[in-house]
Amino acid sequence: MKFLIATTNPGKIREFETLMPGHEFEVLPSGYIPPEEDGKTFIDNARIKARAALGGVLPVIAEDSGLCVEALGGAPGIFSARYGDCETDGERNALVLRQMEGKTNRAAFFECAAVCITPNGQEFVSSARCDGAITHEPRGDGGFGYDPLFERGGRTTAEMTQAEKNEISHRGKAIRGLLKMLEEA
Repeated sequence: MKFLIATTNPGKIREFETLMPGHEFEVLPSGYIPPEEDGKTFIDNARIKARAALGGVLPVIAEDSGLCVEALGGAPGIFSARYGDCETDGERNALVLRQMEGKTNRAAFFECAAVCITPNGQEFVSSARCDGAITHEPRGDGGFGYDPLFERGGRTTAEMTQAEKNEISHRGKAIRGLLKMLEEA
């Protein structure tokens, strides 16, 4: 099956390449201006992105995901990609670490909602999460986003291979769930 993946994020595109073996996909063209993500949940925002990219002959898959930190009241949450008006992943990571200074509760999770909308309007939704903890300093040089801060099983997701990360990650679980729904439809 072939899909349009509604993202311009290079890190997510690399992950989709490994998460969807046996499936072809196209990505949005460079210069694509994404819609405003003004939903209240990850599902809302994934749906907004999928609907904005719909219009051709391919089913569209969009996902929205983020880091939720207990000691920060669930922040950055749905604002993960634009947290604190920071411009880079490194700046966002530094902000989270500053906000976590002195906090003993390091519990956190990544959440992902994936939505597929077919050209005839049929919609499929899959959500998943990955529990872990926030480190005291960034570790690892793989992955992207908050991966250097998110520890699970003694390693950050930035210290894992792509295959290891895909096995446990919120995005990996959500995309596998979505593909299973599509196969059964």
